[in-house]
Amino acid sequence: MEKILDQILCELKTLKEGQDRMEGSIAVLQEGQARLGERIGGVEERIGGVEERLGSVEVRIGGVEGRIAGLEEGQGRTEDRLKIIEEEQRNTKFEIRELRQGQLRLETRIENEVIEKIRALYDGRNVQNDVNERIFAALERIEAKIDVLQLETAHIRRAK
Repeated sequence: MEKILDQILCELKTLKEGQDRMEGSIAVLQEGQARLGERIGGVEERIGGVEERLGSVEVRIGGVEGRIAGLEEGQGRTEDRLKIIEEEQRNTKFEIRELRQGQLRLETRIENEVIEKIRALYDGRNVQNDVNERIFAALERIEAKIDVLQLETAHIRRAK
């Protein structure tokens, strides 16, 4: 049972570490998105301020739009991965719930069966101790009788 609990704790620790890493990764992605948003805002300000360079700006806009599309695609993949992680987390929670239920059943079984068996063994030990005490008392009486008989036999042999 301790092994199972250790395994559960180890799995929970591993899940927590994975979750922490994912939260760190999400934070990094959010920072990246914030920086990208700032960069896009800067590009849009340049476009508004430099109308005579519209041709080169349009080329830049096309590049930025490609980057945005790439970012959106990357964000879509990240969201898909996040959904998979959330599903795995739900599955893990379900498995933990099942393990807790199994542990409760095991505890109940131990309380109902094992404790009763231990009580029976303890009662049997007490009965055996009583029997042993009677046997020892009987042996002591027999030894005393044998000692008396040996003395009588020795006395009779001397008398002959």
